[in-house]
Amino acid sequence: MNRTFHHNVSLQGIVTIVLLAVVALWCFLVRSGITPALGFVCLLLGAAGVDRLVNTTYTFTADGDLVIMRGRLGKSMTICVNEIIAARAVRGTLFTARHIVIEYGCGKITYAQPQQTSEFIEEIRRRQRQYEDKDN
Repeated sequence: MNRTFHHNVSLQGIVTIVLLAVVALWCFLVRSGITPALGFVCLLLGAAGVDRLVNTTYTFTADGDLVIMRGRLGKSMTICVNEIIAARAVRGTLFTARHIVIEYGCGKITYAQPQQTSEFIEEIRRRQRQYEDKDN
């Protein structure tokens, strides 16, 4: 059975998108030299940020994979749950939001920002135990 966790919308993500929108507006109002092009780039980055903020999901599949979809525009990542070595919650600071660091494979690291942090880590552990019980 699949279980999906949605991305946690953080204050840092919202502030970033608002700042990009303000810079784009300023660039369009000034209209001198290259600023309209810079404003267009800021709009594209803001749109990609909104997509990533709203459409990111973390799905545990029935066949033992964790599929991380980072928005519709981003690439998806598939990690086999039995390859996950550690998953630990990291507190946020001023510039980074609260997230989970996932260590898997041979020294590979990625991150996740699900809404339910403790349930996400527990789901990883439950799926790993389930996989081990299936092997034995």
